[in-house]
Amino acid sequence: MTPDNRRLFGHLALALGRYVKEVQRDGITPPAELLALANLFADCASLRQGTTTAADSSLTGEGGAMTKLLLSKREAAGQLGISVRSVERILADPSTGLDSLRIEGSVRVRTDDLAAYVAGLAGARSFRDKLEEKAAG
Repeated sequence: MTPDNRRLFGHLALALGRYVKEVQRDGITPPAELLALANLFADCASLRQGTTTAADSSLTGEGGAMTKLLLSKREAAGQLGISVRSVERILADPSTGLDSLRIEGSVRVRTDDLAAYVAGLAGARSFRDKLEEKAAG
């Protein structure tokens, strides 16, 4: 990828990222596809010559679709609809059960682990429930 292409992807990632934040400030949840596109632009902007792309690091799943096994913290945040900092807090808390891997200096989250974490949230009490319980007790 040429430096001009990386610069273009950087501008697209910045513009789309700002739009996503604006939409979230308005109380609207952006579509997952929009978050994925913003992450793709950001990843393309950060590619160095000779590095692999997301498609190179993925495996073919059902129907020939590419399925990623590992996600960056940014990609995990996009999948969950939360900030990268929130993902970092979740990863730092051992009680969540969500672990990360460090691969050549990059932090990655297994997609299966992320799905299991989300499935475990179904039975979790909300912060408001905990506060009401504490106030009542």
